[in-house]
Amino acid sequence: MNFIPLGVDAAYPKADGACSSYLIYNDDTKIVLDLGTASLAKLVKLVDPLTLDALFISHWHADHCSDIFSLSYFFQFNADEGTKLKLYTIADNDSYFYQEALKNKYFDVINVNVGDLITVNNFKIKVGSAKHPIKSVMFRVEEDEKSLVYTGDTNYFDGLSKFFNDVDVLIIDACFTHDVWSDEKPHLSAKLSAQLANEANVKKMILTHSSPILNPYDILYEAKEGFKNSELIQALKIYKL
Repeated sequence: MNFIPLGVDAAYPKADGACSSYLIYNDDTKIVLDLGTASLAKLVKLVDPLTLDALFISHWHADHCSDIFSLSYFFQFNADEGTKLKLYTIADNDSYFYQEALKNKYFDVINVNVGDLITVNNFKIKVGSAKHPIKSVMFRVEEDEKSLVYTGDTNYFDGLSKFFNDVDVLIIDACFTHDVWSDEKPHLSAKLSAQLANEANVKKMILTHSSPILNPYDILYEAKEGFKNSELIQALKIYKL
């Protein structure tokens, strides 16, 4: 199993950047976790979107989902009539984006709940809880003996680390340094991320979704103080598990 971060920026894309999106693939299967602002262009550079097996949306904030509507235009101009992409997501009837996705003829929207296990070819995707201002989930992807967790957006809550137990790679929402974090914020701090990685016996922690107004190297420094095998996410890098 390999993955490529298509977009790693929080809130809005930096110049030449993109918001949250991750291509997970092996020789037989390609799935995408989230498709945030400007990420479709990165995806198209790497693979034909018509060859995707499934798309997973963690929650319906624009920086995690907005490019699905550009993707539907790609399907309109390039797909055979009747083509649909399976889109797994948490139902959020308060979200305009979710309601529009339901109406889009190119998506087969499949609602998921915490605890669900979805099989896509040889990938098994587990759905976990997240704490965020709107309905949100996280995903654990497993293939044979390899595993990764993508937290999407979440803040701390009791029991969070259980979903990470013994994972090979944890892609975590380390948005803040701890001095600007609070329990009311919508994201984790680097310090809390390190604490969670230790609790769960994570092998490697990759920090993503850092605040656009903070220095990501300050976030990395804080994380490495608590968990040595931490690194900053690199967009478009190929990570091999």
